[in-house]
Amino acid sequence: MQKLATVLCVLAAVAYDVHGKSIQRRNTKTLKTGTTWSLQAWGYEDELKGEMVDVDLSTTTEDEIKKLSDAGHTVICYYSAGTAESWRPDYLELMDYSSGKSKYDDEWWLDLTEWKGFAPSMAARMANAAEKGCHGVEADNFDCYGYGDDCKQGYSVSELLVLEKEYFKWSADTAHNLGLLFGLKNALDMIDDLFDVIDFGINESCSLYQEWNECGHYQKFAKANKAVFGVEWQGNGECAEKYNNGIMGKYKKSGAEQWKNC
Repeated sequence: MQKLATVLCVLAAVAYDVHGKSIQRRNTKTLKTGTTWSLQAWGYEDELKGEMVDVDLSTTTEDEIKKLSDAGHTVICYYSAGTAESWRPDYLELMDYSSGKSKYDDEWWLDLTEWKGFAPSMAARMANAAEKGCHGVEADNFDCYGYGDDCKQGYSVSELLVLEKEYFKWSADTAHNLGLLFGLKNALDMIDDLFDVIDFGINESCSLYQEWNECGHYQKFAKANKAVFGVEWQGNGECAEKYNNGIMGKYKKSGAEQWKNC
Protein backbone atom coordinates (compact mmCIF):
# COMPACT_ATOMS: atom_id res chain seq x y z
CA MET A 1 0.00 0.00 0.00
CA GLN A 2 2.91 2.36 0.69
CA LYS A 3 4.13 1.85 -2.88
CA LEU A 4 0.66 2.62 -4.23
CA ALA A 5 0.42 5.77 -2.10
CA THR A 6 3.80 6.92 -3.39
CA VAL A 7 2.76 6.40 -7.00
CA LEU A 8 -0.49 8.29 -6.42
CA CYS A 9 1.54 11.24 -5.15
CA VAL A 10 3.64 11.07 -8.31
CA LEU A 11 0.45 10.92 -10.36
CA ALA A 12 -0.81 14.05 -8.67
CA ALA A 13 2.38 15.82 -9.68
CA VAL A 14 2.09 14.52 -13.23
CA ALA A 15 -1.53 15.61 -13.40
CA TYR A 16 -0.54 19.09 -12.25
CA ASP A 17 2.14 19.25 -14.94
CA VAL A 18 -0.24 17.96 -17.58
CA HIS A 19 -2.80 20.56 -16.53
CA GLY A 20 -0.22 23.18 -17.44
CA LYS A 21 0.53 21.68 -20.85
CA SER A 22 -2.35 19.88 -22.49
CA ILE A 23 -5.08 18.65 -20.14
CA GLN A 24 -7.42 21.46 -21.15
CA ARG A 25 -7.21 20.35 -24.78
CA ARG A 26 -7.88 16.73 -23.84
CA ASN A 27 -10.88 17.62 -21.69
CA THR A 28 -12.59 19.14 -24.73
CA LYS A 29 -12.57 15.71 -26.39
CA THR A 30 -15.56 13.38 -26.26
CA LEU A 31 -16.33 10.27 -28.27
CA LYS A 32 -19.96 10.29 -29.36
CA THR A 33 -22.06 7.63 -31.06
CA GLY A 34 -21.11 7.44 -34.73
CA THR A 35 -17.53 8.64 -34.28
CA THR A 36 -15.35 7.27 -37.09
CA TRP A 37 -12.11 5.57 -36.14
CA SER A 38 -8.86 4.03 -37.28
CA LEU A 39 -7.35 0.99 -35.57
CA GLN A 40 -3.56 1.00 -35.55
CA ALA A 41 -2.97 -0.53 -32.12
CA TRP A 42 -3.50 -4.20 -32.92
CA GLY A 43 -0.82 -4.84 -35.52
CA TYR A 44 -2.65 -4.31 -38.83
CA GLU A 45 -3.08 -1.42 -41.23
CA ASP A 46 -6.29 0.60 -41.46
CA GLU A 47 -7.82 2.03 -44.61
CA LEU A 48 -8.56 5.57 -43.43
CA LYS A 49 -7.85 8.11 -40.73
CA GLY A 50 -10.92 8.30 -38.57
CA GLU A 51 -11.87 10.96 -36.07
CA MET A 52 -10.50 8.67 -33.36
CA VAL A 53 -7.21 6.84 -33.85
CA ASP A 54 -6.36 3.89 -31.59
CA VAL A 55 -2.59 3.40 -31.17
CA ASP A 56 -0.31 1.31 -28.96
CA LEU A 57 0.89 3.25 -25.92
CA SER A 58 4.39 1.83 -25.61
CA THR A 59 5.32 1.65 -29.31
CA THR A 60 3.90 5.00 -30.44
CA THR A 61 6.13 8.02 -29.88
CA GLU A 62 5.11 11.33 -28.38
CA ASP A 63 5.83 13.02 -31.73
CA GLU A 64 3.56 10.59 -33.57
CA ILE A 65 0.77 11.22 -31.07
CA LYS A 66 1.26 14.97 -31.38
CA LYS A 67 0.99 14.82 -35.17
CA LEU A 68 -2.28 12.92 -34.94
CA SER A 69 -3.62 15.30 -32.31
CA ASP A 70 -2.55 18.39 -34.24
CA ALA A 71 -4.38 16.97 -37.27
CA GLY A 72 -7.59 16.95 -35.23
CA HIS A 73 -7.76 13.29 -34.22
CA THR A 74 -8.71 12.03 -30.79
CA VAL A 75 -5.86 9.70 -29.86
CA ILE A 76 -6.67 6.64 -27.74
CA CYS A 77 -3.69 4.67 -26.44
CA TYR A 78 -3.84 0.91 -25.89
CA TYR A 79 -2.38 -0.94 -22.90
CA SER A 80 -3.16 -4.25 -21.23
CA ALA A 81 -4.56 -3.76 -17.74
CA GLY A 82 -4.89 -7.44 -16.93
CA THR A 83 -1.87 -9.25 -18.35
CA ALA A 84 1.92 -9.16 -18.33
CA GLU A 85 3.25 -9.13 -21.90
CA SER A 86 6.84 -10.23 -22.45
CA TRP A 87 7.57 -7.44 -24.96
CA ARG A 88 6.65 -4.58 -22.61
CA PRO A 89 9.32 -2.68 -20.66
CA ASP A 90 7.64 -3.31 -17.29
CA TYR A 91 7.13 -7.03 -17.91
CA LEU A 92 9.40 -8.31 -15.14
CA GLU A 93 7.84 -6.18 -12.41
CA LEU A 94 4.36 -7.28 -13.50
CA MET A 95 5.37 -10.95 -13.52
CA ASP A 96 5.73 -10.69 -9.73
CA TYR A 97 1.91 -10.62 -9.75
CA SER A 98 1.29 -13.28 -12.40
CA SER A 99 -1.40 -15.86 -11.75
CA GLY A 100 0.86 -18.45 -13.37
CA LYS A 101 -1.61 -18.99 -16.20
CA SER A 102 -0.99 -17.85 -19.77
CA LYS A 103 -3.60 -16.20 -21.96
CA TYR A 104 -1.47 -16.42 -25.10
CA ASP A 105 2.16 -17.20 -25.81
CA ASP A 106 4.34 -14.73 -23.89
CA GLU A 107 1.32 -13.18 -22.13
CA TRP A 108 0.24 -14.02 -18.59
CA TRP A 109 -2.85 -13.20 -16.57
CA LEU A 110 -2.25 -11.01 -13.53
CA ASP A 111 -3.55 -12.20 -10.16
CA LEU A 112 -6.72 -10.20 -9.52
CA THR A 113 -6.44 -10.76 -5.77
CA GLU A 114 -3.20 -8.76 -5.95
CA TRP A 115 -4.47 -5.88 -8.04
CA LYS A 116 -3.44 -3.26 -5.48
CA GLY A 117 0.09 -4.60 -5.80
CA PHE A 118 0.34 -4.10 -9.56
CA ALA A 119 -1.80 -0.95 -9.57
CA PRO A 120 1.30 1.30 -9.36
CA SER A 121 2.60 -0.15 -12.63
CA MET A 122 -0.74 0.54 -14.29
CA ALA A 123 -0.88 4.03 -12.80
CA ALA A 124 2.54 4.67 -14.31
CA ARG A 125 1.27 3.53 -17.70
CA MET A 126 -1.65 5.94 -17.55
CA ALA A 127 0.65 8.74 -16.44
CA ASN A 128 2.83 7.95 -19.45
CA ALA A 129 -0.23 8.17 -21.68
CA ALA A 130 -1.02 11.61 -20.28
CA GLU A 131 2.57 12.79 -20.70
CA LYS A 132 2.66 11.60 -24.31
CA GLY A 133 -0.51 13.54 -25.09
CA CYS A 134 -3.01 10.69 -25.47
CA HIS A 135 -6.61 11.82 -25.08
CA GLY A 136 -7.68 8.53 -23.55
CA VAL A 137 -6.81 4.88 -23.03
CA GLU A 138 -8.06 1.52 -24.26
CA ALA A 139 -7.43 -0.66 -21.21
CA ASP A 140 -7.58 -4.29 -22.30
CA ASN A 141 -8.12 -7.56 -20.41
CA PHE A 142 -10.60 -6.59 -17.72
CA ASP A 143 -12.32 -9.92 -18.36
CA CYS A 144 -10.02 -12.22 -16.37
CA TYR A 145 -12.93 -13.06 -14.04
CA GLY A 146 -14.62 -14.97 -16.85
CA TYR A 147 -11.72 -17.40 -17.18
CA GLY A 148 -12.19 -18.99 -13.75
CA ASP A 149 -9.19 -20.99 -12.55
CA ASP A 150 -7.03 -19.61 -15.36
CA CYS A 151 -7.52 -16.23 -13.73
CA LYS A 152 -7.16 -17.36 -10.11
CA GLN A 153 -7.53 -20.83 -8.68
CA GLY A 154 -9.91 -21.29 -5.77
CA TYR A 155 -12.14 -18.29 -6.54
CA SER A 156 -15.58 -18.34 -8.10
CA VAL A 157 -16.44 -16.19 -11.10
CA SER A 158 -18.68 -14.02 -8.90
CA GLU A 159 -15.87 -13.47 -6.38
CA LEU A 160 -13.44 -12.54 -9.14
CA LEU A 161 -16.01 -10.19 -10.69
CA VAL A 162 -16.20 -8.20 -7.45
CA LEU A 163 -12.42 -7.73 -7.53
CA GLU A 164 -12.46 -6.90 -11.24
CA LYS A 165 -15.03 -4.16 -10.70
CA GLU A 166 -12.99 -2.67 -7.86
CA TYR A 167 -9.91 -2.62 -10.05
CA PHE A 168 -11.83 -1.21 -13.03
CA LYS A 169 -13.31 1.61 -10.95
CA TRP A 170 -9.88 2.51 -9.57
CA SER A 171 -8.42 2.49 -13.10
CA ALA A 172 -11.17 4.70 -14.51
CA ASP A 173 -10.83 7.17 -11.63
CA THR A 174 -7.05 7.28 -12.08
CA ALA A 175 -7.42 7.95 -15.81
CA HIS A 176 -9.99 10.68 -15.24
CA ASN A 177 -7.78 12.36 -12.65
CA LEU A 178 -5.15 12.59 -15.39
CA GLY A 179 -7.64 14.08 -17.85
CA LEU A 180 -7.87 10.87 -19.88
CA LEU A 181 -10.94 9.26 -21.39
CA PHE A 182 -11.37 5.67 -20.21
CA GLY A 183 -12.85 2.97 -22.41
CA LEU A 184 -14.42 -0.41 -21.65
CA LYS A 185 -12.91 -3.25 -23.72
CA ASN A 186 -15.29 -6.26 -23.85
CA ALA A 187 -16.08 -7.26 -20.19
CA LEU A 188 -19.81 -6.60 -20.55
CA ASP A 189 -20.47 -7.33 -16.87
CA MET A 190 -18.97 -3.92 -16.05
CA ILE A 191 -21.65 -1.96 -17.88
CA ASP A 192 -24.56 -1.86 -15.43
CA ASP A 193 -22.63 -0.99 -12.26
CA LEU A 194 -19.87 1.18 -13.75
CA PHE A 195 -21.47 2.87 -16.75
CA ASP A 196 -20.99 6.36 -15.34
CA VAL A 197 -17.18 6.03 -15.34
CA ILE A 198 -17.01 4.54 -18.87
CA ASP A 199 -16.44 7.07 -21.65
CA PHE A 200 -16.61 4.73 -24.66
CA GLY A 201 -16.64 1.04 -25.51
CA ILE A 202 -14.58 -1.32 -27.67
CA ASN A 203 -15.81 -4.81 -28.48
CA GLU A 204 -14.44 -7.86 -30.24
CA SER A 205 -16.79 -10.17 -32.16
CA CYS A 206 -20.08 -9.38 -30.43
CA SER A 207 -21.98 -10.51 -33.54
CA LEU A 208 -20.61 -14.03 -33.04
CA TYR A 209 -22.49 -14.24 -29.75
CA GLN A 210 -26.01 -13.31 -30.79
CA GLU A 211 -27.31 -16.07 -28.53
CA TRP A 212 -26.40 -13.84 -25.57
CA ASN A 213 -27.27 -10.58 -27.36
CA GLU A 214 -23.78 -9.21 -26.80
CA CYS A 215 -24.14 -6.41 -29.35
CA GLY A 216 -27.42 -5.44 -27.69
CA HIS A 217 -25.61 -4.61 -24.46
CA TYR A 218 -24.30 -1.48 -26.16
CA GLN A 219 -27.72 0.08 -26.71
CA LYS A 220 -27.16 1.81 -23.37
CA PHE A 221 -24.12 3.54 -24.87
CA ALA A 222 -26.09 4.72 -27.89
CA LYS A 223 -28.83 6.17 -25.67
CA ALA A 224 -26.18 8.07 -23.70
CA ASN A 225 -24.41 9.19 -26.91
CA LYS A 226 -21.22 7.33 -26.01
CA ALA A 227 -19.21 5.86 -28.87
CA VAL A 228 -18.73 2.12 -29.29
CA PHE A 229 -16.14 0.65 -31.65
CA GLY A 230 -16.34 -2.99 -32.73
CA VAL A 231 -14.26 -5.48 -34.68
CA GLU A 232 -14.93 -8.83 -36.33
CA TRP A 233 -12.06 -11.23 -36.85
CA GLN A 234 -13.83 -13.64 -39.23
CA GLY A 235 -14.77 -11.37 -42.12
CA ASN A 236 -17.54 -8.81 -42.38
CA GLY A 237 -19.84 -10.87 -40.14
CA GLU A 238 -23.07 -9.24 -39.03
CA CYS A 239 -22.02 -5.66 -39.66
CA ALA A 240 -25.64 -4.56 -39.96
CA GLU A 241 -26.28 -5.69 -36.38
CA LYS A 242 -23.35 -3.61 -35.17
CA TYR A 243 -24.67 -0.46 -36.81
CA ASN A 244 -28.16 -1.14 -35.48
CA ASN A 245 -26.70 -0.94 -31.98
CA GLY A 246 -24.69 2.21 -32.65
CA ILE A 247 -21.41 0.32 -33.01
CA MET A 248 -18.87 1.58 -35.54
CA GLY A 249 -17.59 -1.72 -36.88
CA LYS A 250 -14.51 -3.02 -38.65
CA TYR A 251 -13.58 -6.45 -39.90
CA LYS A 252 -10.49 -8.28 -41.10
CA LYS A 253 -10.70 -11.22 -43.47
CA SER A 254 -8.64 -14.28 -42.62
CA GLY A 255 -5.06 -13.80 -43.80
CA ALA A 256 -5.58 -10.10 -44.56
CA GLU A 257 -3.27 -7.43 -43.19
CA GLN A 258 -5.75 -4.55 -43.22
CA TRP A 259 -8.92 -3.56 -41.39
CA LYS A 260 -12.00 -2.69 -43.44
CA ASN A 261 -14.98 -0.64 -42.32
CA CYS A 262 -18.35 -2.38 -42.05
